[in-house]
Amino acid sequence: MTEWSVVLICGGAGGLIARLFVAGTDVPWRHDVEGGVKRRPFLDLFLHAVRNTAAGALASFLLWASFNPNSSLSSDDITLAQIGAALVLGTGGTATINALVQQKQKSHAVNDMANSIATRADLHKNK
Repeated sequence: MTEWSVVLICGGAGGLIARLFVAGTDVPWRHDVEGGVKRRPFLDLFLHAVRNTAAGALASFLLWASFNPNSSLSSDDITLAQIGAALVLGTGGTATINALVQQKQKSHAVNDMANSIATRADLHKNK
């Protein structure tokens, strides 16, 4: 098995492990998805697991690729330290990506509130 595929699998496993923690489940869905997902708890669980697995795999692969510039995609020299690091990075990377998503959602909410206040202030001033 090639080095990059083991990193992806271990990072995905780390992301799946992150699903067991609060940080892996507290990111809300987009409004168009949320209605269908919240009525089906098993679907919610499954989709969080898929999202966290993908986020963990992506995080571990990107860090592996950036810190191993001399590695090739055909290399099969995987070490136990790389497997452990991919698991940890997959878990932590999922929490980091989820935190970034939450921060972006909060930013949108603040901007929406500011626009609403400005609109109401303009309406009140024009009366």
